[in-house]
Amino acid sequence: MEVGERNVLTLVRREINMGYRKATRDTYNYQLKQHNKKVYEGVTCDCERREREHRASDKVFTHIVCKPVPCSRETAIKREQDAIRTYERNHGKPPKYNKTCFV
Repeated sequence: MEVGERNVLTLVRREINMGYRKATRDTYNYQLKQHNKKVYEGVTCDCERREREHRASDKVFTHIVCKPVPCSRETAIKREQDAIRTYERNHGKPPKYNKTCFV
């Protein structure tokens, strides 16, 4: 084992012992749109599956827009909340299908 490999292993062991693990970046922010109007803001790990689920529900929308860069679930939820708050501030209400209020 070379010196560089030992340093990496030592660092990984320290991070595990300290309870630190890098967040998995597997979550996407997405929007459901009715033409150019946002009707829902959400997070998912699988955009295609989530679109099928929404289509099977009573939500009416023309297309889904998934952000191309994944992030941690924690970051995605924060971005979702920020987007809903911004929409609400600009339109006086949340997107049509978002019912959750954030304090």
